[in-house]
Amino acid sequence: VRLTLAPWLGLALTLLVYSHALRPWLPIPQRLDATHRLDGWTTLGAAIDVERRRYPEAFLFTSSHNITGVIGFYAQGHPEVYERERIRYPYLGDVDYAALPGKTGIYVTRAEDDQSRDMAQHFSRFTLLQEVPLYRAGERFASFRLYLGENYRGGLL
Repeated sequence: VRLTLAPWLGLALTLLVYSHALRPWLPIPQRLDATHRLDGWTTLGAAIDVERRRYPEAFLFTSSHNITGVIGFYAQGHPEVYERERIRYPYLGDVDYAALPGKTGIYVTRAEDDQSRDMAQHFSRFTLLQEVPLYRAGERFASFRLYLGENYRGGLL
């Protein structure tokens, strides 16, 4: 009896998790609900796209490997995103970091991990463009900040 019940129980649990991931309905506090990490990325991608249209020559950069992948996926055209630690998958090819000085960059960071003070010293001017709050089921669960760095001086990437 147990062997025939196992596949049905597995299917039921899979459907339960997927249905909650698509539209949260279980009474799980957000801090404990791992599925909330699936939400908000299209909102962040759209905000980045707006700033990229305003500053089309700007390069994108972050200080977090996780955000780098998300931006590369959700921003239009899957743009190149530079990371402070220079962690790159080999299949992405080499990057010419020497070509970046003098250019404008858009820095994307989680509000709670904002390292803009460290970043600002590598640019002539560094200003906040916008804060992008992310919501799930009407409740704010994260916030990102987009900064504009003008005239990159080098030494960061």
